[in-house]
Amino acid sequence: MKPPTDETTIRPVAASRWTSMLSGWPIQVVLVLLAAGMIHWPLLGSASFSGTEGHRAIPGYHMLEGGDWLVPELFGRPYLRKPPGMPWAIAGASALLGQTELAARAVSAMAATAAAVLALIFARRWFGAIGGLYAGLAQVFMPVFWSSARSADIDSLHNLGVQLASLSALDIILAQGRRGIGSHVCGTLALTGGLVLAALAKGPAGATAFASVLIAGILFHRSARVLFRPGIGAGLVLSAVILSVIYMLIAQRTADLPAAPVLQTVDDFLWEPGQTMRILLLMPTSLLMATPASLAMLFPWGPDAFAEARSPKAEETPRAFPAARILSLAVLISLGMLTIAGVSNPRYTMATQMLIAPIAGYFGLGLHGFFILKRPPIAQSMLLGHPMVMCIGMLLAGMVTVWLSQPRLSRIGGREAGAKIAGVISPGSNIWADHLIEARPDVLWYASNGDGQARKVEWKALSADCPVPPVNHYLILRDDPQAGELSRYQQAGRMSRLEEVSAGSVYQYTFRVFRVRE
Repeated sequence: MKPPTDETTIRPVAASRWTSMLSGWPIQVVLVLLAAGMIHWPLLGSASFSGTEGHRAIPGYHMLEGGDWLVPELFGRPYLRKPPGMPWAIAGASALLGQTELAARAVSAMAATAAAVLALIFARRWFGAIGGLYAGLAQVFMPVFWSSARSADIDSLHNLGVQLASLSALDIILAQGRRGIGSHVCGTLALTGGLVLAALAKGPAGATAFASVLIAGILFHRSARVLFRPGIGAGLVLSAVILSVIYMLIAQRTADLPAAPVLQTVDDFLWEPGQTMRILLLMPTSLLMATPASLAMLFPWGPDAFAEARSPKAEETPRAFPAARILSLAVLISLGMLTIAGVSNPRYTMATQMLIAPIAGYFGLGLHGFFILKRPPIAQSMLLGHPMVMCIGMLLAGMVTVWLSQPRLSRIGGREAGAKIAGVISPGSNIWADHLIEARPDVLWYASNGDGQARKVEWKALSADCPVPPVNHYLILRDDPQAGELSRYQQAGRMSRLEEVSAGSVYQYTFRVFRVRE
């Protein structure tokens, strides 16, 4: 007997009993929240700050302590390398939970959890109930987001904003027939909120992802009229007005401050000498990092996909094929734009990768009755035979990753180095520093507050004329090759009044602590 080849004779996974049991809203939300809770939230506050977490948390703490809420400050200097969105969020979380690592990282964990719920919501609209569950779980089970979801950094909050704006725009593009005023208002507000959130978290870093959805929509419909759908234009204008007002107020406030702000330009992330190969490999590297969800991008293409879009089953979910095709095309367009711009670090493609999880909704819909011919067996093999096998495997992988990452996070955290500084500097003392603050401000925060005894840290520009602090003040100089602060002081002949009291290291940075003698 020959195996069945006609789509009407394929036995879809949808025939199984567990599929119908998992199609309801409440159970799907609970499952997504449970999965996120088991990967994003455990041991969230167990390690001290590391990396750039201090750059986000300390300005938030300064706001809570009576500082400027409009312009973030880092040890006395306006810190505008990034917009103020994350410090605002950390300040709010810390007001509720205290100035702890848990509170600061809870912002990212909550943003990553919300992103999974959003993927579920939009995918249900386009791919039906079972597609929504696949998308929500795919968002949780993408390893590329696990680290950022557990860090007090800007990426998760920014990704959430890009996701909300991009998927809202796509939902407007896919709208069929007349929509009520309530739908127009909700779509406009969602798009506006996403754009404002993304811009306040990380500036224009996610612009390519959002723009690529619009471009892909134009290419799919072969018409630019999709840009004139109610909601898109209004959302763009409204978000531009809100952001213009906020940034104008920040600029005015910054101009009134005595200290020059710390800034950063986009040139720091674009074409760099010696990075050509990494730039050329950006697209495949990014897609590989987004597995297994990125495998779903294969299915909206090819003759079988067009046949499915014309089949009677497509009438039940008419937006499924357009949504999956537009999202897949948008991912490729965005990665192409980033490659042309000279981005070499795949970490900067996370906003684009946020568009991938909803495509897993199309994959789930297809696996449960939408795909035809040889595509269901191929899809099942990608899930190791059954969706439950993949879910359990990814959940275990995420939990193991969390537990295995904790020792490393503890080793590179700044608490130990900060405590070492605090051990040789008496409470109430003044500490001058520059490059160590730029690299690891968390070390100075632990030094000034870690033992409950206040020490004042001042961010001074130490590079130009190698200034020496007043008597009995302390000076911290990095002596690793990346900074060379100490060698400059030696060459300038400024060491005679400096008495070394301690030395330390944190991650790849080394430093020495000096007291100024009479």
